[in-house]
Amino acid sequence: MIPLMVFLQIATARPAQVVNDSTPLCSDAHTTSQTETCLRGELSRRDMALKSVEAALLETFDKSTATRFKTASAAWRKYREAECAAAYTSIGPASVTGTALLVCKIGLTTARQKVLRDLYPTELK
Repeated sequence: MIPLMVFLQIATARPAQVVNDSTPLCSDAHTTSQTETCLRGELSRRDMALKSVEAALLETFDKSTATRFKTASAAWRKYREAECAAAYTSIGPASVTGTALLVCKIGLTTARQKVLRDLYPTELK
């Protein structure tokens, strides 16, 4: 179960605070429903950006490296789902559970893109 203090931080924080991103997320949303709709769109945009980075990398890899990279990318996506589910489903049926899951996925997706750019600076000129 998530400690009460962590739950309260998630429940009271704006999504940008949880993601630690300098760009405010969904600052115009006023309800949980509006926030989750906005965050789903943001996750979709960040997923597309990550897939673009992955595609650019695949173009630079030989066949063997590309196969290993595809396997690693698929494993990372499973990790993202499992990590966020493990961290936030213990909140229970709280109204912020969906928001917390989306914020978690956005944060990990953003971090993954940064990691790839750091690991492959030459390939991603």
